Amino acid sequence: MRYALALLVGLAGLAALAGCSTAGPVTDPVRGATALLPGYAYPAGDTVRVATYNLEHFVDAFDSPYIGARRESEATVLEVDARNRLAVDALRALDADVVALQEVEGEGLVRALVDSLAPDLGYRFVASADDADWYMNVVVLSRLPLGPLTTFADAATPIPGFQDDDGRPEATDLANHRLLAVDVYARPGYTFTLVAAHLKAGRSARDEAWRTGQAGLLHAWLGQRFGDPDAANVVFAGDLNAIPGTPSFDALLNADRALGPVRFQDPLAGTSAFSHPADDPVRRLDHVLVSDGAAPEAVPGSAAVVSPIEDARRLSDHLPVVLEVVARDR
Repeated sequence: MRYALALLVGLAGLAALAGCSTAGPVTDPVRGATALLPGYAYPAGDTVRVATYNLEHFVDAFDSPYIGARRESEATVLEVDARNRLAVDALRALDADVVALQEVEGEGLVRALVDSLAPDLGYRFVASADDADWYMNVVVLSRLPLGPLTTFADAATPIPGFQDDDGRPEATDLANHRLLAVDVYARPGYTFTLVAAHLKAGRSARDEAWRTGQAGLLHAWLGQRFGDPDAANVVFAGDLNAIPGTPSFDALLNADRALGPVRFQDPLAGTSAFSHPADDPVRRLDHVLVSDGAAPEAVPGSAAVVSPIEDARRLSDHLPVVLEVVARDR
């Protein structure tokens, strides 16, 4: 539960210690053993705004001895300060309840940023699975309580159709730390699983196959967790580095259920909403997808690529994507 929630013994303890309503059915046994942090109150209304934003090599001014990357090592205080303020301006304009960030140095940086420059935004909950020796990580910022975190960091995935130098089928665990899932307790009685990701970049056939392998890993886990696809209330947000219509994007959607029982829908399918590059977007690499089970809660017309600050390229080469869902008792 990391820093977000206190673990309790049972549902009776929940009611007594949380001092809040548990209206709606509790279908998740873990949810029944959690409580709100002292002083926390859910936002008014039932709409939850989810966003994804790649912040492009977003680092602090400290040289980590464990990270051997020039961009991490040589950032100056002035550069970092300027980008921090742009990032806060962008977060303020996005006004999302849950944000999946990519290419950030780590959870500590994100926590320090919002605590020092934007405490009024209410991002009390943070989740990540930072890599020990690399600086491009995925971090989830949330105004809403978060539950258990699943990281795929230590899983090796195949790169279908490719062989290593010794002629063996190629497989890798690189970049899988940038794939994680965390439960979002959006309202009493309504929880969804957020999958946040920054999948392998690149346009080559090998890159496509790499992403397809990552899609297989995700769908295998989703199938194990949600045997009933209608019970899979999942929002999938991230820089997926996959353009609609490509093999890797089709694998992520899993429309034919070849990889498992859970399918995703693209709320921006068929549109010309592009997210990259930020100053002249011609492709959409960034996505907020919904599972079939989550689709009824997606607000029609709410999905969009947005430019949160003037001249967004000063902050990132990507534009964020947003989607709103309605929290309903399940």
